[in-house]
Amino acid sequence: MPMAKLSVIVPVYNVEKYLQRCVDSLLAQTHEDLEILLVNDGSTDGSPALCDACAKKDARIRVIHQKNGGLSAARNTGIDAATGEYLAFLDSDDYVDRATYSLLLREMQERCADIVGMQFERVSEDSPFPPTPKEPSLQATKISNEEYIKAMCSYRASCSFCDKVFKASVFDGYRFTVGKTNEDLLLLTTILVKERYDIWQTDYHGYYYLVREGSITKSHFGASITHTVYNCRQLQELIAAERGELYRSITELLLYQIRTFLILMPVEYIREKHPDFLFAKKLLHDNKQHIRGAFFSKKDKLFLRLCCISMPFAKKVANLINKK
Repeated sequence: MPMAKLSVIVPVYNVEKYLQRCVDSLLAQTHEDLEILLVNDGSTDGSPALCDACAKKDARIRVIHQKNGGLSAARNTGIDAATGEYLAFLDSDDYVDRATYSLLLREMQERCADIVGMQFERVSEDSPFPPTPKEPSLQATKISNEEYIKAMCSYRASCSFCDKVFKASVFDGYRFTVGKTNEDLLLLTTILVKERYDIWQTDYHGYYYLVREGSITKSHFGASITHTVYNCRQLQELIAAERGELYRSITELLLYQIRTFLILMPVEYIREKHPDFLFAKKLLHDNKQHIRGAFFSKKDKLFLRLCCISMPFAKKVANLINKK
């Protein structure tokens, strides 16, 4: 079987401390036909110079410098510039096992798959690098678009683009939404609702996700949580129009994100009638019949029902619970 070309898109923004490790993990890949796209998204530290230095040392690395536009904009630039038959995404503070892409591409080709996913491992800044090599074997299971969407909605499957390899054609007509966080769920669900793809999920732990202070996913209340509510509402409308059988799953996820938003939002949002609070409150009342869903714990159900009766009281209860 001929070797397939893989383009790995690495958005770079102020990650001078971690970038070399990320790049080194790519250069060590057993799959050699790689195109490594380092998209410098307006970094203000030493990352741009480090990108250029890496490119001078290895012809497989291409560097693109652009004004800061956020993660989605950097990924879109990478997709537009990629020349590989397959695409992968790697966050610049993370890294991968040396056999990751050779194993996933083998699965892609042998199974004629469009998307192949893997598992990820959380690591700390003190974790050893390079990691101990993984066993070069894996088990793969085929999963339908509908099953995968339901699994994402109940947190049984990952919506991340970083723990998957894609045929480049999957992105024909699709790009990440610029200006939003939690964009992975929005784009991946949209693609799987509108298209039909062969998806295979493996048990291979080949992606190392760095848990560090200050990362987007480590943040507490902020744009990330707010955007997730709006994204889920957008998906609810899309699914209602095109795939009604998935409506309950996406609605339960929407309610779960509303729960998180209401628990973490500042109490001033209630007093000031903040537009985001009013939006979440209306969504809760419009979808309260789905609170009984099995996805929620008894505590979640109680909190959401209290919110429907008295938002200030429910917020006080949530604050007391969070302090314990």
